[in-house]
Amino acid sequence: GRISTGYRAGGFNDSSAYNPPILEEHLVNYEGGVKGLFMDQRLNMQFSAFFQDFQDRQQVAEMDAGLPLCSADQSTQCLSPTAESPLQEFTTNIPDSEIYGFEIQGDYYITPQFKVGGYYTFLESSLGTFSATTLGDPNPLVGSHTYLDQESGEMRTTAYNLPRDWTGSRLPQQPKHKWAITAAYETTFDSIPGSFNFSGWLNYTGERYPLVRNIESQIMAAYNRVDVRATWTSPEENLTISGFVQNLMDETGLVAYLPNGAGTNPLYVPKGTLTDPRRVGVIVNWSL
Repeated sequence: GRISTGYRAGGFNDSSAYNPPILEEHLVNYEGGVKGLFMDQRLNMQFSAFFQDFQDRQQVAEMDAGLPLCSADQSTQCLSPTAESPLQEFTTNIPDSEIYGFEIQGDYYITPQFKVGGYYTFLESSLGTFSATTLGDPNPLVGSHTYLDQESGEMRTTAYNLPRDWTGSRLPQQPKHKWAITAAYETTFDSIPGSFNFSGWLNYTGERYPLVRNIESQIMAAYNRVDVRATWTSPEENLTISGFVQNLMDETGLVAYLPNGAGTNPLYVPKGTLTDPRRVGVIVNWSL
């Protein structure tokens, strides 16, 4: 078992008209598990479960700070009469967020030469009390705001997206299900000196949300990946030659995604990272 803690330093907002202090982010991690050898030591199994308690998780978002309208004698932070929206983008602290789950992994020797293994991870999370707007919201809550137009000097009313309650959302970039299956076979051939190892991996990464504001249209699809490798080792074990194929099925998966809006400005267009395409290669290792 293990109990560990960590923190992220606080600071001050400096990128908007609203500059509240940013509290330290604290995390307490609780973890327990068991591992052992079974079935005449042919099976090696490990199991662990964990619970992570986040306090004051730092999050940047566009939110309603509840600022009063500025007046001539007001010295505290306030909303300018010419502001076209009452919303401000700043870093806030979210209380009582949680991450929890478990992982099981192991290897089993079917024969002394043939081994299969793998792992499975279940991961769940829950965001604490949090309200904010988000890009791409298919059902936005709309409000109205009246402000002073600086060019015309007239009062104008505009619509804007109200913040929505995202309490309980899953944290970003966290697949609920992730697993892999591996197999390895070692053998020799009478006509060829040395030994051979043939191995393969099937990996699965489940669906993920890119943001703490969980919009279904933005969900990142699950994807698989298959890798294979064959390795020859010389009788003296000082020379190895490996041939490999990564991403055998040439499947494209979305590793990371930032739904950052639309348009042609490179600062605001959506951005993403894809898995590597199929890759074939040979590796030679020789030691004196």
